[in-house]
Amino acid sequence: MPVVFCLMFLQTAFAQAPDPSDSLKNVLIAKEAEMFRVVLNGDKPAAEKMFATDYMTINADGTMQDKTETMKLFGKFKGATTTLSDKRIRTYGNLSIITGGAKFYIKSILVAQIFYTETWIFRNGQWDFIGWQGTDRALQGDGPGVRRVRDVIQRTSCSARKSTSRVAALPDGFLTHRGGR
Repeated sequence: MPVVFCLMFLQTAFAQAPDPSDSLKNVLIAKEAEMFRVVLNGDKPAAEKMFATDYMTINADGTMQDKTETMKLFGKFKGATTTLSDKRIRTYGNLSIITGGAKFYIKSILVAQIFYTETWIFRNGQWDFIGWQGTDRALQGDGPGVRRVRDVIQRTSCSARKSTSRVAALPDGFLTHRGGR
């Protein structure tokens, strides 16, 4: 009997449905909207409250920062606008993950296009923003980012031939770096 109870407890405690209820989705969508508003308005005092003490980010430019480092540079997107797409929300107990795509504009000029992952945790009666990860989408398709990379590859093709790494264009237009030895 204790084994059955233990198995039922473990199943209940750890088997979480990733799809949150509609009311929780609405709360998380509102938190995400507030986060983007804070970032795009450069509202550092609000960011200090929203971003958790243990916040970590890995940005599309390859930098990794904790909350202290993030706040030192906070405001670089002030005045930008964004459009979001492909949003998905998954919840596991008190942890929620929001993924999607975002385009950032300054004066109607597209300056960044990313995929993102946000991590939120419910603790002490509130949702804390604990993580951000952005992946640059500039190399997708035939946009300006792909053309810039192709230009660099063409300009450095002599040195690239001497290099130990190889760069290849995939049929779907993505570029990838394949490390060689």
